[in-house]
Amino acid sequence: MKPYYEEPNAVIYQGHSLDILRELPAESVDCAITSPPYWGLRTYKTEPIVWDDNHCEHEWGAESLTQFNPQQDCAGGLTTKIIGRGNQGFTRGTSGVASQGNFCLKCGAWKGELGLEPTIELYVSHLLQVFDEVKRVLKKTGTLWVNMGDSYYGGGFGHEKDLTAEEFARKYPKQGSNKGTKMDWEERKMVGDTKRGNLLPAKCLCLIPERFALGMVERGWILRNNIIWYKSNPMPESCKDRFTGTYEYLYFFVKNKKYWFEQQFEKSIWAEHDKRFLTGPSSGGKATSGEYAINRAGVFREDGNRNKRDVWEINTQPYPDAHFAVFPEKLVEIPILSGCPQDGVVMDIFAGSGTTGAVAKRLSRKYIGIELSEKYCKLHKKRLQAVPLPMELI
Repeated sequence: MKPYYEEPNAVIYQGHSLDILRELPAESVDCAITSPPYWGLRTYKTEPIVWDDNHCEHEWGAESLTQFNPQQDCAGGLTTKIIGRGNQGFTRGTSGVASQGNFCLKCGAWKGELGLEPTIELYVSHLLQVFDEVKRVLKKTGTLWVNMGDSYYGGGFGHEKDLTAEEFARKYPKQGSNKGTKMDWEERKMVGDTKRGNLLPAKCLCLIPERFALGMVERGWILRNNIIWYKSNPMPESCKDRFTGTYEYLYFFVKNKKYWFEQQFEKSIWAEHDKRFLTGPSSGGKATSGEYAINRAGVFREDGNRNKRDVWEINTQPYPDAHFAVFPEKLVEIPILSGCPQDGVVMDIFAGSGTTGAVAKRLSRKYIGIELSEKYCKLHKKRLQAVPLPMELI
């Protein structure tokens, strides 16, 4: 397995996460941190991958297409709207249109890009397959941190169910080499929830993080925390019939009850108030003032710090190069400090522009990055090279 880029204590592999993970030795990684492609958000224009391959001579059915419609629910681009089957009225490569892949007519395997599956269930199933391999590669004492956001469902037809057939024909005329014809009106109304397995009404949250977390626990992972990443500078939204989204999930999983963890602290806003009670009698109830409970078992410390809470206020962080989904370095720094020993190995299986790698290198951890897109591998390499090697103390 040839690396795309390699330097002391860091390596980048270009390829499909499942393929690369299967080549890595078992129990060789201390900490995995990643953010998978969100369902229905965008196409990264990578070559389609065959999932659930049964080594048959595949006979692929018609390609399905989807049109992204970020204005439908103003979810910052997280709305997916399934528009139909086959090459009817929309061509691959059209702005806002992407392939939802093909199913094998013989074995049921699916060929496509992760995140563009035609059903939520298929998307979650593919993620669980990937994280089965992560579990094999992770040490018994290892930790896993997965950042996930949700999507709003467009219902297969969305607000356009109210268009007349004439209005629809004007809005979606035939394109390019699609001789034949526009998409049939009645057929379009039928292509939706029931046929695709997504039994959700339009504009409904898909609850993908919750579905993923439940699937992980069912496969033997231990979920230690559901951390809320609160963004005080969220992406603006123009929707007027719901509240603006300001947070995402960061799931903290482990393989075993005993694992490596370095406790992290944060400043208590009640530090001065707490000091008055540190030498007093232990109480499991309210303080004399009735404002909050007192606990002498290490919750309140002499230095005014407390055990870090599970709501992290971290601003989004701009990245000058072209990458859509860059999470901030602080969001990676806390898991590495708490979930990876000083000489340990950090891995990111959807590495993108390389935030995890840059932070791991800065914190003197070893690093393995996996990324399918050559474009992002170049950004990743550039970002790693910009971080100086830590100096060894003599």
